[in-house]
Amino acid sequence: MQLFGLFVYVGNASGFALMLWFVYPAAGMLFAEIMKNVQDRDRFYKRILGLCVAVIISMISILPLIDYDIRNTYGVAGGIYYKQDMYSFLFTLSVVLIALALSYLVFHGREHTTIGRFIIYCSVNLTTIYVIQWLLIISGFLFMMIIGSELISLEAVIPVGLIITAASIGLSVLWNKMERAAVGTS
Repeated sequence: MQLFGLFVYVGNASGFALMLWFVYPAAGMLFAEIMKNVQDRDRFYKRILGLCVAVIISMISILPLIDYDIRNTYGVAGGIYYKQDMYSFLFTLSVVLIALALSYLVFHGREHTTIGRFIIYCSVNLTTIYVIQWLLIISGFLFMMIIGSELISLEAVIPVGLIITAASIGLSVLWNKMERAAVGTS
């Protein structure tokens, strides 16, 4: 049953079953292919924004009429998040595309500002930042276990998360400098 749970949701034995979650990277790859051929990105993102807002408004209006609990589209209570269906996929994808469109429309043309350079740096180095972030989380968790400390409180999750994120970005800068130095000496 646990092997089957890797592919489809079978209860507590599965978390991110492939068939439920593959749609997101597949949608991302499809979006990237479409973006390669877009000539007018301003117009494209404005259309995406309008379409996705219309999809969400339609879902919020129609789903309750068919006795579908709208909280199931993006909720974590009761493990609903791990049992996604077509409605939650459509809702989540629309939210992501709205965020993407708004990010483009707000930050386009600001690539040479401090915030623009920061966003570009984080985008280019996302994998490195992600790996460092998880190494810090695991190290912190192990340290807390070794010293016998309780896990962080619920109130501290966001501040600690922001500190870990900032540390991860800072360590990625150091990592990149060390990597460039190593390449330069060989």
